[in-house]
Order: sequence, then C-alpha cells, then structure tokens
Amino acid sequence: MIQLRQRREDEDLRKLDARCLGSLLARGSVLSHPSNKPKTHDRLPEPLRETQISNTDWDDLLDEFEEKSYLNTYRWRPGQDPYSQYAFNQRESERIGSNRALKDTRHHSCTSLHYDTTLPSTSIIITIHNEARSALLRTLRRSRVRGADAAEAEVLTFLESHCEVNKDWLPPLLHRVKEDSSRIASPVIDVINMDSFSYVAASSNLQGGFDWSLHFKWEQLSAEKRAKRLDPTEPIRTPVLPGGLFVINKSWFNHLGKYDTAMDIWGGENFELSFRVWMCGGSLELIPCSRVGHVFRKRHPYVFPDGSANTYIKNTRRTAEVWMDEYKIYYFSARPAARGKTYGDIRSRQELRKSLRCKSFQWYLDNIYPELIAPDKSSLTSGLIQQRHNCLRTQQADRKEAPMLTLALCNHTKTADQEWIYTHGQQIRQQHLCISVLTPLPAAQILLTPCNISDSRQRWQRAGTHLEHQLSHFCLDSEMALDGVESSRISEPMFVLPLRAVGSAPSAAAAVWRQYYWRNRFPATLSFSSFRPPCVLPWTPPCVLPWTHQLSTDPSRHLSLSADLMKSSDSETPTKRKRSLESGEGTQSVPKRSRETSKSRPARLHDAPAVPLSSRAKTELKRQWEDLSKSCVDETISSFDFSVMSYNILSQELLLGNPHLYKHCQPGVLEWRHRFPNLLKELERHTADIMCLQEVQEDHYQKQIKPSLEQLGYHCEYKRRTGHKLDGCMVAFRKSRFTLLSSHPVEFFRKGIPILDRDNVALIVRLKPVDAPGFEQNICVVTTHLLYNPRRGDIKLAQLALLLAEICHVARKDDGTIEPILLCGDFNSVPASPLYSFITGRKLKYAGMPIGKVSGQEESPRGQRILESPLWPTSLGISRLCQYECQANDPEVTKSNKALMSSSLEHALNLTSVYSHYLKESGRREITTCHLRTAITVDYIFYSPAQTDETNQTECSGAPHRGLQLLSRLTLVSEVELMEVNRLPNQHHSSDHLPLLARFRLHS
Repeated sequence: MIQLRQRREDEDLRKLDARCLGSLLARGSVLSHPSNKPKTHDRLPEPLRETQISNTDWDDLLDEFEEKSYLNTYRWRPGQDPYSQYAFNQRESERIGSNRALKDTRHHSCTSLHYDTTLPSTSIIITIHNEARSALLRTLRRSRVRGADAAEAEVLTFLESHCEVNKDWLPPLLHRVKEDSSRIASPVIDVINMDSFSYVAASSNLQGGFDWSLHFKWEQLSAEKRAKRLDPTEPIRTPVLPGGLFVINKSWFNHLGKYDTAMDIWGGENFELSFRVWMCGGSLELIPCSRVGHVFRKRHPYVFPDGSANTYIKNTRRTAEVWMDEYKIYYFSARPAARGKTYGDIRSRQELRKSLRCKSFQWYLDNIYPELIAPDKSSLTSGLIQQRHNCLRTQQADRKEAPMLTLALCNHTKTADQEWIYTHGQQIRQQHLCISVLTPLPAAQILLTPCNISDSRQRWQRAGTHLEHQLSHFCLDSEMALDGVESSRISEPMFVLPLRAVGSAPSAAAAVWRQYYWRNRFPATLSFSSFRPPCVLPWTPPCVLPWTHQLSTDPSRHLSLSADLMKSSDSETPTKRKRSLESGEGTQSVPKRSRETSKSRPARLHDAPAVPLSSRAKTELKRQWEDLSKSCVDETISSFDFSVMSYNILSQELLLGNPHLYKHCQPGVLEWRHRFPNLLKELERHTADIMCLQEVQEDHYQKQIKPSLEQLGYHCEYKRRTGHKLDGCMVAFRKSRFTLLSSHPVEFFRKGIPILDRDNVALIVRLKPVDAPGFEQNICVVTTHLLYNPRRGDIKLAQLALLLAEICHVARKDDGTIEPILLCGDFNSVPASPLYSFITGRKLKYAGMPIGKVSGQEESPRGQRILESPLWPTSLGISRLCQYECQANDPEVTKSNKALMSSSLEHALNLTSVYSHYLKESGRREITTCHLRTAITVDYIFYSPAQTDETNQTECSGAPHRGLQLLSRLTLVSEVELMEVNRLPNQHHSSDHLPLLARFRLHS
C-alpha cells in the first residue's frame, strides 16, 4: 500500500514528524486519475485518495496513467521564471518523462555481485511539500516496490521527492542492513543538474564530513583509507549521513529514539542521528553499488516560519547540547548566534542518551572522525574591546536592519552589546554579525555585516594592543580619538586609520579625517594605489598633512584589546605579560619610514611584482569616489545597497594580435605573468559586489581567474564567444550578498542572417539579494561586448536590438513589469552617438543614416553606405520594439510584419548612464580606453533609475523607490591624465580600459 499525503497547514510544517513534512509511506504508489486533476499545476488532487494495491504490477499501473495530460494542465507564458516555485527548472523537468533511461553509474564490478533472495521487505518514506509533479513522478516510478502495509515492513527506506533511483539500487542497501541490524546504509548520491536535469555520476571515494559550525561537506577519503580499500565495491564508513537518503532496520530506528521531533522543518537532523548511531553502538555506511540521483537546489522552495537560518541554528544547537559534550564550545565559536537562541526542552533526549549508554563525543572524534581537528583553545577569546574608558558596543538604531558600532563607557559586567568573540577564523563576532570594512581605505567606516568565514574584509589580527584589519593593514579607530579629548558621546563613527604620528595637531587631523568621512566615506585625494602601509608603520597621507616620521607611543590612541578582559581559557597571566613587555618580548621594533620598510609589509594574496616607488607617481592614476546620494531617504521603504564594476580586462590573445596598438608600453608590461597579478589585485582592492568583465580569455578564466575569485568568495558565470574566438564575458558576484536565480548566455550569431554573422556574445544573470529580510526585489545584470568594427554600425544595432529583446524576455515579471536592470560592458560606441542615444532615449530613426556614424567611433567615416529598412528579416522574430514576437507561417502575415518594421526602432527599457562623460572641474571628456591610436569612451554602466513619488505626503516627499538609486561612482580621468602615465596599459594598470565602479541602492 502507498499513502500519498501532502500537508499544507502551516502548523503541520513546523515539526518533523518521523522525518515527514508530508509523507508517502510506500511499497508502491498511486496518483489520482487525470480526470480529477486540479486547476493549478503544482498541487496534488484533494481530497486525498488512499488506494489499496495488491498483487498488481506497479509498472503496468503507471503505464496506464496519463502522465502527459497530468503534466500539461498548465501553459508556460513567455518570460515566466521556471525556477520561481520549486527552485529548479520546472519547465525542463516537465519536458522529461518519468521513465527516462539513466546511465548506470556504478563501478563495473557491481554488476557481478549477487544478493540473497530473502532480503527483508521495506517501506519507502518520501517527504514532500509542494513538490513539482514531474520530479515527484520520476521518484515514484523508479521506486518500483511492491508491498503491503508500511507498518508491517521490517526495514525503512527514506528517500526525497526530487530524486531518481538508478539500476538495482535497493538490494545492496537491504543486504548490508540484513547482515547487521544496527547498521544504516546510504547510497552514493549522484547529481541531477537543477537547470538541465542531466544526470552526473558522483565520486565513490568520498565520505560525509562537517566543520565546527555543523555545516555538512563531502570529503575525499584519506590516503590511508584509500590504500586499505582494495575492492571498489566495498562499503565506506562515513562519520555523518549526507541527509535523508538511507535504509535502516525499523526496530533499531525505534530503539534509537527515531528522530528528534522537537526539531523544526529542516536542517541538523542528519548530525543528530549520525552522532546517536555511532556513539550508541551502530554504524553508518555509504554503499558504492547503490546509486540515487538528487536535485541539489540553491535555495529552499518553502517558507520557514522563523527563517531558515534561525531554524537551522535551533536544530543544530539541540544536537550540540545533547551530543557534543565539552566540544560544543567550538560550535558556539563558529556560530555565536546560537548562544542566545532558544532550543526547547532537551531533557528527554539527554535521558535517551543515558538509557542507551552512549559513548562520549571524544570517543567519536578519536575513533570515527579523527580528521576533525579541534582548534587551539587559546585562539578562542571573548571579552571587551576598549579605548581609554570606553568600549566598543552595538547600538540598534531606529528602523535600521543592522545595529551600528559605537563607543560607550565600559560595562565590566559584560553586557551582550559589549561582549565580543575573537574566533580562530580571525573574525570579531557578536551573534551572527561580524565587524567588517567594506571599503579598505583610510577613514572607511566600520560596519556590522553577516559573518562569512570566506570574506577577507572581516578578518582582523592583533598588532600589539591594536586590532589590525588584515586586508587593508589599517587599525580600528574612532572619531573621538582623533579629537584627542574624552567624550560621553555614544554615536561616534568607527574607522580604520593608519597609526597617527606624534607631533601632529589632534584637531587638524580630526578635521581632515572628518572630511574623508562625510564625503561618502572615501578620501578626497588618495590615489588608488596597490600600496597600503601597515598600521604599525607611520604614514604620510598624500597632499594632506606633513606628518612626522615617528611612531606614536600613546597606548590609548587606537582601540585595543583589553588585556585583562579579552582573555582566553589558558592565556598567560598579567604578571607574565608585563615581564615580557618590559623585556621587549612580544613588541614590534619599527624602524623609521624608508623604502625598505614599505617593501617588508605583510604579503597579501596575489601581490603583483614589486615596482620601484620612484616610478609610482608617474604611472598611477588618481581616481576619487564622488558622492551622488540625496540626503532625503524614506526609511519606510525596503532597500539594499551594493556595488558594481564593469571592466574590459584585455584578452591576451587580442593584445598579441594587435602589437601596433601597444608600442608605447615598457618591456614586460604586456606579459600575462605581470598583467594577471595586477588585474587580480585591482579586482580585490575594489571589492565590488558584482563584477561584469569583458575580454576574459577562456583558458585564463578556467585556470586562474575563476579559482582566484572563488577563493575571494565570488560565484562566477562565463560565456565564451562563438566560433574560434577565445575570449568572452563573465559575471562574478559575492555569494555573501547575492544568490543566483538564473543565468542566460546570449549568442548574437544567427546562421543565415548576414547582419548577425559575428561571434559577439552577452550574459544575463538574475540575482536575488541575501540576508535582506522582507526584501523581495531581484535584479537583472547584463554584460556584453559589441562588435568593434567602426564601419559596421548596422551589425551593432542588430546585436543591441537582439540583446534588448532577450533582456525583456528574461527580466519581465508575471505582472508585466521589468525587474531593475544593470547593463554593463564595452559597447564600442561613444557618448552622443546614435547607438548610445538609442539606449538612453529609447528611440532611433535610422533610415538613411550612414553606417559609419552609428557608433561615432570615427569622426569622418569612410564610405557612405546607408542603413536600409528593415535592418533584419522578420524570420529573426524580433519586432521594431526590440521584443520577441510569434510569427505565423503565412505570406500575408509576413508581409504585414515587414511593413511594421519601419525606419525606426524603439525599446521599453528605462536606462540611464552612471557617468556624465565630461569632468565637472575641467569640462574635459571622460576616457574609458586609451592606447597608442585612440583615447575615447566606449564602456558604460547603464541602470534602471529609481522612480520618485511626489505625491508622498511624508517628511521625505519625493524619496526614490522601485528601482536603482545611484549613490556614488568612481570618477574617470581625461586624456591629459592618461598621457601623463604613458597611456594604457602601463606598469600599474594592466588593461587598455579603465574599470567603471558605482554604488547603488536597490529599492523594493
């Protein structure tokens, strides 16, 4: 019998009831007949029908089921997002039949194994909640199990609703459980791609592992384990189960206490069960000859009443409190937010552990998971961070999503707002937030952001009694310290600053740094140099103050670690520390500022080859951040701030193919071994949340660029040009800020259409902000590189029209509106050109226009070939409004459509440029690319500007909403400045283009 139940009540979803949100207890399964199908495509028929099936061939029953009719009750609309409801490509899932053939991914030796014919019967339990029918059908069909009542089964088999079982998957699992009833057997989990639903084999040389935050991860078997495992079909002992796919003896499951039913929804139950099995006399195995495919999604398609993060923390804390003994301190170090999280009554689970006479967690580490190394206890520090008589604290401001960092009189009772944890990952944490420097420049304000262990902007190290930001090498400081006076103010902004020298006037210094702060927190004259002095060295800010070259001896100058308060469990005594300081131990001897000291600064990731300081002033451009934000902000409207970069990094192949453009360059500047570290350092320095790059060579992307950016916490998407071209476009975004909804590569080449015969491409990605509670707005990011040829404006227009049609198709929401758009790239067109005017003005009358004038790259274009109407054939399926349209295969319809393709083009996207294309002070033209032959603007960041509501009768009338608000931009330079640094590329700028950077606020 199979019982198919799908629960929809919220209360039913709050608890894990014997591993079921909705449950399907089965030896076989049945679905309602399509004549009873619902009106929507995502819900199973109601009321529930439970059908008894006995002595019936399960395959015959499913073959009689009208699957196609069942799935085709819903019509997909153009532009509808197939990922929105189930977090995988539902359209592709429905295209694939439930009986598709899968490749046998087992080792060939598995086919020669034979199993006992008297294997025990099993009940298959599948958890479902609002699951797509197509994915569920493939799960049910591949079970192929006959049986009786689930309550009578000797063995339980747990599966998930979006998986597909492979050939002969069940006998190997049942065989191992029959041999030892205290054993849990789990299949090797293959990967079903969430986009294409392709089935990919996973390695069988893996075991389940985790870190101290109780985050699951797959691990390669150690060399010792691989050497002992001579038979590839031999089961693998695993420290922890990967999730909900396993087989267990029912009596043993009941004896162990089933699942912890006080856990909510999802997350952490695999750790609790794994610890319990190993520590209470059982074992866990992965069976290489059993394969089950699983759709791995990037987000949950269902709602957590308390939020997914809080739910996961609650569940894992219950696990830590019951099973991890004294080692739970490392869990709390990795997840400080768990300290204040309620986790319910655990007395029954503790009594269960006692009654089962389970072993200690120390035994588990020694015998089952010796690979998990406990961090040195001395590296876990908690306490106050003190400056003079004040301590660093968090303060919750009105209508702010995240608290602010301020100073207040120290409270030595260690109140929660002044209590900090310095972790072994070099993070300074309070709950789930970490102290971060989003812009590693002097006077950059310190913020609290969600902790991310891979984010280098959150790492701090101890420099004597100071806290040094590891990425920028500046120290934590406050505005109060700059004034040189005590203050009872509690709203002092926090900065990172270089160590101040003795002799400079405090008031003058404070005035300078305040100027930095109020100018959008960026220095007014600081050049964007790759050189930053460590905070333990004196430093003279360029063009600001003639500071003396002596190290400050004032111990209260910077925020410091309170020696008596920030103490770990086995740290040295104050007396011992005093003696070591008096003898000079533990202090840093800092010489006077010299060229040698600057070279001996701490090494950082991907440092470029050393460049003499004498040449630095001649080859580096000074670019400033320009504040464009308005003072009026309506805080009742949800918003999300982020930064964007667009950068043509110059493909090495194109560089070598055009040597005449780079004859001005010094020897060695054009070599990739010099260019790559420079480019990577530039990307790392700007720390953009989204990066749109062009001319990215594929081999460099795969071997160097992608791995390096992933190490910095980015996710990368890439599209290579078609044909024989080796470069392409890419989008990288910080995983801590965004999650990928969908990716859409665009090829401009169309076979048989002469105007679209080039190999240029574009890439469109849809991103969703993360860690933004209640914020539902997504963003569509586009990068492209249009054709260069100045004399083929017709091709550029056709490529642009095709791209605009694709953007409308991808970004259009169900209500017909368009998501906010960022259109970045190299358009090979100058400002005020017809192509540029078409992007920003939405209309273009092109009939009779000389082709060479479309992009404006040549002031006197040779040849006067005229643009003809229509630009492209109607078979392309794109209207004059730059949107896709369905074309009927009828001569009269084709003739009328051709008439509609008049001499003008239009599009529906409201786009404006980040840059004004003329410098404010000098009036000179802004330049984005410069080599030996030219210096012009061809790179842009276009965006959907936020609307304003002038009818809003609040104190902030006219505040922006529904779109993107430009907050600031990194200024460009003129041709004069570029000539002074010997054009591009040069010793410090390794592309012939400049990066464009802007900060936006996304309004909901």
